[in-house]
Amino acid sequence: MAEQLEALAAAWRADPSKNQLGPGATEAAMSLAEAMLHRRFPRALRDLYLQTDGCALLEGNLNITPLATVPGTPGLVDLSDELRGNGWAVPNELLVFGDDGQGNQLGIWLPSGTRDDLPNPIVMLGQIFGRAECMAVFGSELLRFLRSWTIYYTLLDDATDAHRRRVLDLLGVPAGWRDREPDDALRAEILRSNDPDLPTHDPDPYVRGVSAQHLRILYGGSETVR
Repeated sequence: MAEQLEALAAAWRADPSKNQLGPGATEAAMSLAEAMLHRRFPRALRDLYLQTDGCALLEGNLNITPLATVPGTPGLVDLSDELRGNGWAVPNELLVFGDDGQGNQLGIWLPSGTRDDLPNPIVMLGQIFGRAECMAVFGSELLRFLRSWTIYYTLLDDATDAHRRRVLDLLGVPAGWRDREPDDALRAEILRSNDPDLPTHDPDPYVRGVSAQHLRILYGGSETVR
């Protein structure tokens, strides 16, 4: 798992004009965040924050919030509650850790009191108010999501960009994807290849949204006993 994240971090750092990574969090800061949230973070989430405590990736198409809150900007420890206070339908099980740069929130399904063997999918929460079906699963787990997202948004770059080639080489992206138009069909193919465990490979919270109750059925809820 650490090797997969190292490969992703190397790809992000290969193009510093599009990816700004902060310094990594300390183990003490991670433990404090877990205590404040009453959650034990999955290893992949811990490793991500130890690699970079907040970052702006892929020209702002993936933003990871830092652990700690600073004046005017909620950190991971407060972001989900802040959104709930602003009318977002954030389920108790969803820990929002960032956004897609287009107004949609990204979170990891992390029920309290769950077993370590339960899945922790990545969920997009759309700007949909007053409707329960406002979410979509974009990753069966964090590292698969990060890889798929990074590949797709890198493919959107100019094909002559040397940084683009370097990033795609580091991620082992096949030649057949590099010359194709990065449309919805290619995105679905990337998701299908990188993340076969997704419930659908064309997720969209606006067109095919699912509810919190649906996600609880699939992935467990906070009432699950450890």
